[in-house]
Amino acid sequence: PELDDEQRNEIVRKTFENNGISLLETAMAWWAPGKRLKEMCEVSGLEHVQQAAAEGKGVILLTAHFSTLEIGAAMMALHHPIQVTYKKARNPLFEAVVKNSRERNFINAIDTYDVRRTVNTIKEGHVTWYAMDQDFGANRSVFVPFMGVNTCTLTTPSRFTRMTDALIVPYFPFRDEQGQYHLKVLPALENFPGDSLEEDATRINALIEEYVRQAPDQYLWVHRRFKTRPKGEASLY
Repeated sequence: PELDDEQRNEIVRKTFENNGISLLETAMAWWAPGKRLKEMCEVSGLEHVQQAAAEGKGVILLTAHFSTLEIGAAMMALHHPIQVTYKKARNPLFEAVVKNSRERNFINAIDTYDVRRTVNTIKEGHVTWYAMDQDFGANRSVFVPFMGVNTCTLTTPSRFTRMTDALIVPYFPFRDEQGQYHLKVLPALENFPGDSLEEDATRINALIEEYVRQAPDQYLWVHRRFKTRPKGEASLY
């Protein structure tokens, strides 16, 4: 929000460049040899996942929708087995390609709306990739700040942790100018969930914002993050 139009336009230009790169990265994530992918990345903080898994608890590998999400998840899976949640494609043929390709890399690829399966597999101790920074409408969401805007934010991490006693381990994938990838895994969130859904959602949005600001052109701004507005408020688009 503090940038001027010229600075924002530069981020827009670079965002579309990164979205183009992500198409090639997706192909690599689905079909490139694991050895090749492993050579292209470094992971910091992997011990936080390993420690949480060693405690016998489920782990929610909390992330956000960066253009690097597909290749970042594939690279993460080379260092520790994970399962992913995703929104199913409407086209049956494309959905089959997506699901088969992702299941090549991950333990499971679970439909975002299949809450029962997600909860059960987390209880079984799986490390579960989950990104909650998309607008799924006001149902099961709260309005809390993100980038200076009161934003419709899912409360799923709070609800999942209450149901499963899982640990929330944040993780963010970035690409540098040399084409190398850096996966940053943070310590498990302490005192989570908190006293309210709003408090938890505000905390997570602030964390995501912190890492978006490190590489704003790699964030998936083409998703209309601010689509749903509080009742009576005009659209931002």
